[in-house]
Amino acid sequence: MDFVRAIGLLKSHAVERLSLKGHLLPTLTRRARLAARRVLLVGDAAGVVEPFTGDGISFACQSARIASECIFRALDTGPVDLTQYGPLLSEQIGSELLWARNLLSISAICPRLIYRLFRSNDQVWETFCRTLRGEESFRILKQDILGPFEFAWKFIDLFTQFRQRNILTSRSSLARRSRELT
Repeated sequence: MDFVRAIGLLKSHAVERLSLKGHLLPTLTRRARLAARRVLLVGDAAGVVEPFTGDGISFACQSARIASECIFRALDTGPVDLTQYGPLLSEQIGSELLWARNLLSISAICPRLIYRLFRSNDQVWETFCRTLRGEESFRILKQDILGPFEFAWKFIDLFTQFRQRNILTSRSSLARRSRELT
């Protein structure tokens, strides 16, 4: 609201009547169904939102490119079957989203440590900036963050998978309880 008020986009009395709402966008998981025979999902609908920063446009464009290649290939080969899109999307984008999700989990668990690392290590900060610009991958950022302790990634990965499973389980049980009450 302060931003809208500051730039003078609306008259002040109109700003007060605004009711802004938002929600979290889903990110790609291994269980996501991205395509059927004649239908596929791209962008936010496919969950290609980068979880660490919330960026979605670069992966949305990349998913659209992959989708168009699958569509053209399917139209050339006869009966339309778009089921190859899901594995291709997971292969080309999924690993980046996994690295970003794990980095998010680490920073949620140890926010001060990650903050200090980004602030005090120029190499990590520069790699992070290049990653945000799409010039570098989260895999390289992970290597820079962990440095000689990269062997610890397996433990971090197991921990983040455990944490995500617990979050999903608690959300589904909460949703189930909510439905039972209504």
